[in-house]
Amino acid sequence: MIQTENEDDVPLIYRLGLPEAERAGLIVRTGTAGDVNVYVSRRLMDEGTYSLKMRRDMIDRGFRLLSRPYPDDMDQLHVRYIDVYEVWVIRIDEGITFLKGDDLEA
Repeated sequence: MIQTENEDDVPLIYRLGLPEAERAGLIVRTGTAGDVNVYVSRRLMDEGTYSLKMRRDMIDRGFRLLSRPYPDDMDQLHVRYIDVYEVWVIRIDEGITFLKGDDLEA
């Protein structure tokens, strides 16, 4: 959902928590890394473009990228782009999610 009524009149994407997104079938929980849930978007999972080996490499790369601090990081939001796979990895308190750019479109 897009909301456009804010002080800057900039579109905002409605926040859907990871548990709600999982129940809605938008993401799939693939496991945990320590005590952090790891999710992959349904589109990325169903696309069939990536073999199991490639998905493991993608997740390893995502974790390595997230382990490095960046100046734009916020306390509870870390976003990285894995260019080799054209995949975004996002870390919030609820978990880590891997998704394609198309998954971000409203």
